[in-house]
Amino acid sequence: KAGLIKTTQGDVIDIETQVRDIMQILRLHGCNNLSFDPAKAYHGVIQGLAKEGFPQDKMDEYAQGIMNMSAPTKEFERLVMSGEIDHLGDPVLRWMLSNVQIYQDINNNIKPDKKRSRDKIDGIVTLITAIGGYM
Repeated sequence: KAGLIKTTQGDVIDIETQVRDIMQILRLHGCNNLSFDPAKAYHGVIQGLAKEGFPQDKMDEYAQGIMNMSAPTKEFERLVMSGEIDHLGDPVLRWMLSNVQIYQDINNNIKPDKKRSRDKIDGIVTLITAIGGYM
């Protein structure tokens, strides 16, 4: 109702709208690279971004397994706790962060756990994926 989340009509993802919105964000912020989870990315978005001119060699698969996600999750936590990253002014990200539950294995590797989290956490996972791609 507040307009903080963009919705589209229907019960399926609108790939064209998603591609258009992502391209607008990439151009607005001068993004040079895009890391994405390959598990569900090849349903048209990656192909659409390439078709719209985002270089394919600047799109990197970044699987969200615990070995890939542990270091950037720890870095995200450090950045938030140190105040070096301030995402909490965004009410949607604040809500998503409040939903996050962390999975930890016996080797102290950690990652956000979508299955145990109370509600949506996609924005936080996306931030962690971006940090992982940067690292």
